[in-house]
Amino acid sequence: SASPVTRSTDSGRRAPSTDRPKAKPKDSLEKCLGRIESLDQEDFKSLASRKESPPEAVMQVLMALCLLMEIKPADPKRAAKGKNATREDLYWEAVRKQLMDAKFKSRV
Repeated sequence: SASPVTRSTDSGRRAPSTDRPKAKPKDSLEKCLGRIESLDQEDFKSLASRKESPPEAVMQVLMALCLLMEIKPADPKRAAKGKNATREDLYWEAVRKQLMDAKFKSRV
């Protein structure tokens, strides 16, 4: 196998290059969809049963799905946390309802 591309540092040592090919958006999307396909309805219900929003990375994916699926965040006036609700809290309230729907996975 070929050795990784390296670049010189100020100390003269060789460091790995950061010039890596970037993933194509279509490849990333297909990878994400493949992972979603591996989930079942119980996985979605388990996630939706959380009182607090999920870890940041999971929440970012869910917020992206909301945007793609045109799911609007909860109304701050009616949100469980009221005026203290963050943007993530509002999306979490909205997406929790969607996760319980048996057709959610097929809509994704």
